[in-house]
Amino acid sequence: MTAAEHFFRFGQSEGRSPNAALDLTAYLAANDDVRAAVEAGTFDALTHLLTYGFAEGRDLGNGVRLTDFAADSAFTDAVAAQDAHAALARMAAVAPFFPDFQAPAGWQPATDTPIPTDFTPVDGAVLRVPAGVEIPEGMTLSRDVFLPYLTVTVEEEVLRFGGNAEGEITLQRVDGTLVFTREGESVTAAGPAAEIALGDASLAAPAGALDGTAVTGTGTVILSGLEAGTDLSGRPPAST
Repeated sequence: MTAAEHFFRFGQSEGRSPNAALDLTAYLAANDDVRAAVEAGTFDALTHLLTYGFAEGRDLGNGVRLTDFAADSAFTDAVAAQDAHAALARMAAVAPFFPDFQAPAGWQPATDTPIPTDFTPVDGAVLRVPAGVEIPEGMTLSRDVFLPYLTVTVEEEVLRFGGNAEGEITLQRVDGTLVFTREGESVTAAGPAAEIALGDASLAAPAGALDGTAVTGTGTVILSGLEAGTDLSGRPPAST
């Protein structure tokens, strides 16, 4: 028996929600007419969602509206085929990636949660990778679908950047760790680095933040906080 089948057999009657993307209490709170009908005994919340809510583009009450899925064929095809299991599964797979998604109390996505790279958002909408979800090595997410993100990896004390964020990278040393920011996304280096492989990017940092760390690549390093006449001859190279 699948998780979805178990829910439809037992969980629904026990007042449970079928997945983290759907909080039936929040659904009722966001839809007064549905709540009134449920209180009158006309139907239960999930039956309304499956029968009417999908087609009506209802607000789920957790920062996600079903109209957010209007351009996604995997969802709309499931709704058109009246395949509730498939529609709920698609909603569960994508909803946590909406920037305004409000997760249930105590819920955290697994680090290996699949990233819905095949999702088609409505015009002007984008997804965000939730905190704690790891982006597989070598995967680059389209800026047409996902908000800018920055990755920082350290292997054999060589630090490298990844992700689809663009523009200048800024560096701060906080309690001995290196914190990098690009397009508003901040990432803490997972370990000590003797070298920063900058590539062709630009890096801005306080002068002291790079002490003991070499910077290689063809990019530009902008140091702040230097006093006039500071001797840079002993500092790590800024490029190779």
